[in-house]
Amino acid sequence: KMKQNKNPYEQVSIKKKEPAIIDINADAYIPDEWAQTYEQKILEYKRLSDVSSISELENMELNLKDRFSKIPICVENLIKLIKLRILATNANISLVRQAGNQIRIYTPFSAQEWIILKSKIEPKYTKNITYSTPPKNLAKTKGILLVNKNEDDFDEIFNKLADLFYYISEVILNFKTTN
Repeated sequence: KMKQNKNPYEQVSIKKKEPAIIDINADAYIPDEWAQTYEQKILEYKRLSDVSSISELENMELNLKDRFSKIPICVENLIKLIKLRILATNANISLVRQAGNQIRIYTPFSAQEWIILKSKIEPKYTKNITYSTPPKNLAKTKGILLVNKNEDDFDEIFNKLADLFYYISEVILNFKTTN
C-alpha cells in the first residue's frame, strides 16, 4: 500500500487577530451620489471592511480615486477609521471608544507593561494619556488608556491615535524580535 501524501498546509491554522473595534464620532460614510448605485455602495463597504493591512488600504484608496476621481471627505474619514482599526489591531488593542470628551483605548497591557511601553515611546505621543484599571467584567482588557479629546477635531484625533498605535506596534515588534 502506498501512503497518501497529505497537504502539510491543511494541518496548519494561523490564528488571525480579532480586528479592533473603532467607535469614534466621525462623519464617515459612502454617499449615495458618489457610489452611483446602491449595489456599488454595498460592494465598496464590503471591500473596505475586508481590508486587513495598511498597504491593502492604500491600494484600495488609489483604486477608489481611479474609479471615482475625487474622494469626498466623508469617505476619507471612513478610510481613516479603517486605518485606525488596522493600526489598533496590530498594537493588540481591542477597542477604541469615544466617551464624551475622552477616547478610551482598551488594551491587554497591565499597568507595569504600560510603564515599560511608554518609556520606549517618545513622550510627545504619550504625554496626555492616563492609565486606568478596567472593570473586572472586561476579561481580556488589562488596562484602559484615557486620552483627553479636548477641542481636537477628527483629523487631530486620528493623527494622535495613528501615531500612538504605530509606535506601540513598533515597540511590541522590537521586543518580539529581540527576545
